[in-house]
Amino acid sequence: MRLKFLHNIGFVLLVNLTVKPFWIFAIDRQVQNLAGPEAYGSYYAVLNFSLLLSALLDVGISNYNARRIAIDREIGLSDLPQLLGMKLLLFGSYLGLTLGASLLLGYTQTTLLWLLLICFNQGINFLNGYLRSNLSGLHLFKLDGLLGVLDKLLMSAGALPLVLGYSYGSGHLLSDFILVQLTAYMLTSLVLFLIVSQKTPIRLKFERQAQWRLLQQTMPFATLGVLMGLYTKIDAVMLEAMLTNGAYEAGIYAASYRLLDAMAMVPILMSGVLLPQFSSLMAKNELAPAFVRTSALLLGGIGFLAALVLLLHTDFVLQTLYTYNSPAQSEVFGWLMLSFIPLSMNYVFGTLLTAAGSMKRMNFLALGGLGINLLLNIWLIPVKGAVGAAMATGLTQLFILAGQFLSCYHRFKWQIDKRFMLRIGLFLVLTLSLFAWLDFEKNGQSLLLSSALGLLLLLLFFGQPIYQRLKAQFARQF
Repeated sequence: MRLKFLHNIGFVLLVNLTVKPFWIFAIDRQVQNLAGPEAYGSYYAVLNFSLLLSALLDVGISNYNARRIAIDREIGLSDLPQLLGMKLLLFGSYLGLTLGASLLLGYTQTTLLWLLLICFNQGINFLNGYLRSNLSGLHLFKLDGLLGVLDKLLMSAGALPLVLGYSYGSGHLLSDFILVQLTAYMLTSLVLFLIVSQKTPIRLKFERQAQWRLLQQTMPFATLGVLMGLYTKIDAVMLEAMLTNGAYEAGIYAASYRLLDAMAMVPILMSGVLLPQFSSLMAKNELAPAFVRTSALLLGGIGFLAALVLLLHTDFVLQTLYTYNSPAQSEVFGWLMLSFIPLSMNYVFGTLLTAAGSMKRMNFLALGGLGINLLLNIWLIPVKGAVGAAMATGLTQLFILAGQFLSCYHRFKWQIDKRFMLRIGLFLVLTLSLFAWLDFEKNGQSLLLSSALGLLLLLLFFGQPIYQRLKAQFARQF
């Protein structure tokens, strides 16, 4: 059972880390290079605006559905008509609120059309996530993993002619790009409907009282999703709205944020593994602080090394990825790479608090993070533009990490392990000193060499305790 579990997790990670980076760097990045920072910045701001309220499209339904099917297949699958009806109602609410807010902001006809199409993209994407939750609930993890990247495969195939200089019906690169995504999401939905319909009949059902009870149960998760969406995605929207050259600044910000998004796939995927682990252990009162510490160390260590290596090679990375560069873009890149360190560990402590059911505490922290992010952006964007937005992102993630760690510290009554803290301190000092002394040449070869060196140091300091703790944990679980 343990080997099967690890095999499934490894397969899902491999598929995601193969397909999604190709979409991000070979397709999306090249579209930005062709469109230019200003035009792509306008698209990026609209895309982020569509994500602000996107948590309303799911409100925790997918996780609820997967858990319910895993517990009782027949009863869980029988909820599908009602949950599909609820998804349709939620999409109507999301679309109305998002388009209404865009009218208040004075969006132009072109950006309104983009927003409408992108909202449909978001709606279908979240519908696909719900349909896939039926497969994960049935423990069809490999099929779920493959279908989870099908949309990106189809998008990559459809957008490849665009990056090679061809065009489709609209004759406008970014409009065609949006339509390619919409087509890919719709085709993925069709495949999912065909597969899920073999497990249970698909139809719509509206039961107001039952759907309201479900909404009340998932509301804390929806609130958290909305707040997190706001403080992670509002930066680009504020850049375009607050500055006369806001579209250009949003494009500069998007160039570096793309890499942060790609790097975040690892902690996001790992948090999906940690949530059921933490939940199961707490239900049995077997959660050991060492397991949480090991998880935080693993993701935090990888986050620290990734940020350090990329910071040392800022100019090389940006010049390799983009056809245009500026001093401001290097500063944006630096701040966003630094923000990846707390972001990585947030997926451990935030997942732990979620598994513990501390949603009220999580929502208060998210509300505080949103308040800090808004204040920092209002203060820094007029002065520093995209650099200010990147600084706000880094400081917000640091605040969230501090709040989540302290919440976990008091919630679980942890004790500080002084020897462990000393080992972390030595690792940080040695790594920073060695990297500074070696003075890498800042090219592709040195990027690979410094990455290998950093991983070697991480393994030397923490490899054995990480391996022993994870081995013992999986042995108890399976």
